Amino acid sequence: MTESYLDNVWYCAAVADEIRDFPLARTICDRPIVFFRTAAGTVAALDDRCSHRQAPLSLARMVDGRLECSYHGFTFDGTGRCVHIPHQDAVPRAADIRSYPAVEHNGLVWLWFGAPEAAAGVPVPAMPWIDDPAQRCVFMRFAVDANFQLMADNLMDVSHTDFLHRTSIGSQTGRANDDDTKVELECDVDGDRVRFMRRVKNTLLGPIATKWAGSSKRTTRTNHLVWEAPNTIHSVLEFKNEESHHTIHLDHIMTPETPSTMHYFMPWTRDFGLDNVSYPTDDDVRQEQTLVVCGDDIPMVEAQQRNIARFGVLTDVPSRQDRFVVTVHRRLAALYAENGRPVPPELQRLGKGA
Repeated sequence: MTESYLDNVWYCAAVADEIRDFPLARTICDRPIVFFRTAAGTVAALDDRCSHRQAPLSLARMVDGRLECSYHGFTFDGTGRCVHIPHQDAVPRAADIRSYPAVEHNGLVWLWFGAPEAAAGVPVPAMPWIDDPAQRCVFMRFAVDANFQLMADNLMDVSHTDFLHRTSIGSQTGRANDDDTKVELECDVDGDRVRFMRRVKNTLLGPIATKWAGSSKRTTRTNHLVWEAPNTIHSVLEFKNEESHHTIHLDHIMTPETPSTMHYFMPWTRDFGLDNVSYPTDDDVRQEQTLVVCGDDIPMVEAQQRNIARFGVLTDVPSRQDRFVVTVHRRLAALYAENGRPVPPELQRLGKGA
């Protein structure tokens, strides 16, 4: 690990279904990793290189749950141990490569870069609703050309939905002439987690949100959010009026690829449309979220990244709606300091009022 990242945390690396009967290459925190399934079906994670001539093992062949390098046939098991070198009996331990603890949980694969013995003492972020038979989940992953903190900040400041997504999933509130809606905010630190609630009362919804709510009438829209390090945000979105009451779990998981690129995982779990025939079907969810994320969120966050690079050292001016972002930034800055890491610039831009 470089000094830019926390190491004693779990990083979401893949949707479990992405790792099948072939190796998967993915860069996590600047480190090239190859993922594969052993003969027992468990997920293994190794440095993406063969110790012989440094060929990527993501180009290897799968042979009996092991990786056989496509260049010269060196073969590695799930622990990184080189178990076979063609045409010789002795296999030196120097041929082994580094492996990493990897855990499959709630349909996602998580990776640990810290000391392996410390991994057991840190729980993987839990999302039991994903496996709840009374709910239905769709997994999505997006590639973003921006620092992972920028996307996390975007998702923690849910007031952006009323502007960036006003014609889709947003609420018709926050305008200068809007006197009919009321906004409530709550934020508190709960151990290593930060909790936040934003409730918008008596609001009209954008067209996609109206379909989710099952009503075109004015609605109370509540976002319950929980953040945990390094940047996992559990969001429960609740729509309630006299006609309907629907909830959606949107888990937003940001993982660094490099300092300026990231993986954005989104399990989207609903308690309606469970038959996958009535609205929304899984295809409806994928199409709607791709429209919103790829049409609105990603272009905006990538534009932020470019602007920050152009202007250099900047200071953000926080608003009242930023209480969640500000609190999380402070907690993250403390975690970097506790781990002897320099605080990243993305956590140092907050100005007065923070």
